[in-house]
This record gives sequence, C-alpha cells and structure tokens, in this order.
Amino acid sequence: MWPWLLAVVGVVLGGVVCVVATVFVFAALHLGSGSYEDVLPVLLLTLPAGAAAGGWLGFWLGKRLRGAA
Repeated sequence: MWPWLLAVVGVVLGGVVCVVATVFVFAALHLGSGSYEDVLPVLLLTLPAGAAAGGWLGFWLGKRLRGAA
C-alpha cells in the first residue's frame, strides 16, 4: 500500500513544485509580461515531467519504507 500511496502524493507534489518553480523562474528572470499565457508553453512541458518524477520518487520511497518495516 505504501508505494502506491506515496506515488500519488509524489505526483501531486511534483506537479505543484514544477508549476510554482516555473512561475518563480519566469519572474526572477523577468521573462514575459507576467501573464499566464507566457508561462503556459513551458508549463505544458514541466508539469508532466514533475508529476512523473514525483510519482517515481514517491513509489521508490514507498518501496524502501515497506522493506524497512
């Protein structure tokens, strides 16, 4: 149960981190006008990548937790 539960949590957190990080990077580098339309093409790439990485990491940590218990 732990690997799948942590995978779902990882998907959500990975997606949130990528969205927030992308917006902060655009703001820090003064790219675009601050509209969501400037960030949207990059978000379409980073959101699935962050969700996949978060899910994989969560599943991996869940397997380690299950093995340690």
